[in-house]
Amino acid sequence: MADTKPGTPAEPKPETEMPKPETEAPKTEAPAVSPQLEVILTPEQNRDYSKRIDSALDRARNAVQLIQAKSLNSAQKDTVSRIQSFIAQAEQARVQDLVSSLSLAERADILSKDLLERIGGR
Repeated sequence: MADTKPGTPAEPKPETEMPKPETEAPKTEAPAVSPQLEVILTPEQNRDYSKRIDSALDRARNAVQLIQAKSLNSAQKDTVSRIQSFIAQAEQARVQDLVSSLSLAERADILSKDLLERIGGR
């Protein structure tokens, strides 16, 4: 056994192992889902919204067909893509939310009408 004299440094202690971090993330509560406000429509309003959605989507689809027959630049092609996206979103939203569906259908209709006028389609 080695003697230690006063004033001589003690032998270094072996490094101790650091505690391992937890492998699981701390558990947190799931965020509360806030309720969505929903517009309640009368049967007459449902019919009116459905007719307006159908009309806007028909006009937008017809315009897209006319537009695609033309030679388009990249910005115009991007606009056609956006119109088609609005049409698809309107169709998807229609199942649960007629108000949003109408808004999207009208956006598609307005964009398609504007683009058609700019390229000289009508």
